[in-house]
Amino acid sequence: MKTKNIWLVVLVVAFSVNVEAIAQKMVDDYSMVFALSMTAEKGKEKALEGALKAHNAKFHPEGSYFSWVRQIVAGANTGDYVWFMGPLMYRNMDSRPELAGHDEDWSKTIDPYVAEYGASEYWKKDDKLSYAVPNQKAPKFYGIWIIDVTKGKWETFNGLIEKIVAVYKKEGKDSMSLYKNEFSSGDGRDVALVWGFDTWSELDEDDPMKAKYETMYGKDSWATFMESWTSSIDKITQSIHKDVK
Repeated sequence: MKTKNIWLVVLVVAFSVNVEAIAQKMVDDYSMVFALSMTAEKGKEKALEGALKAHNAKFHPEGSYFSWVRQIVAGANTGDYVWFMGPLMYRNMDSRPELAGHDEDWSKTIDPYVAEYGASEYWKKDDKLSYAVPNQKAPKFYGIWIIDVTKGKWETFNGLIEKIVAVYKKEGKDSMSLYKNEFSSGDGRDVALVWGFDTWSELDEDDPMKAKYETMYGKDSWATFMESWTSSIDKITQSIHKDVK
C-alpha cells in the first residue's frame, strides 16, 4: 500500500527508495473485506444484533479491523446476518493485535445467540471492474449478486464487466463494486457484484442499462453482450442486504 562517489551513493539510495515505494504501492493497491455469515437462534435476532454491535464498538471501532453488520432481507438466506471486517490486506492479519478479552467476549456474548455459522470468506475488490461515484452517501440497501463464473470464461467475464463499468463511468450517477472470492470452495461463490439503492420502489423501475449500453456500443450490442454473458456464467444467486444500526 539521495563529491563523485558520494553522489553515486545518493543516486543509488534514491533509486532504491523510489523502487521500494512503487513496489509498496503495488502491494497496497487493493482493498479486501472478511465476511462471516451466521443464522440467529429463533427469537434471538435482536439480542444477536445488540451483541454484535457492542462487540464491534469495543474491539473493532476503526482502522483495518473496523467491523459492521448487515442483515439479508430478501433473496437467498433471508434473515441471516453477515459480519464484516475491513477494509484490510493480508499483512494486516499478521499484525492483528491480540486484544485481551476479544475471543472470550465473542464466545460469551455472541455465540449463545447463533444457531449456525455459515461461510467465512475473504473478498478482494477489483478496482478496475468497479466504479464509485465521488462523495456518494451510503445507500440504505445493497443488491448482491453472487456469480458462478464458467470455467475457462474468466477473461470473457472480465471483459464484459469492463464494458459495464465504462457505462457507469460515463453516466457518473450510480456505483457498482466487484469483489472476487480469494478462497473459492467450489460452491459457485466466485464473484460478488454490489449495487446500492435507497427505496424498494426503485426495483419497480425498468432497468435502463440496455439503452445506455447501446448508446455507447451501438444498436443491438446488448444482444451480443447478453449472449456472451450467458455463456460465461453458470448461475447467479441474488439477495438484498441492509446495515444493522
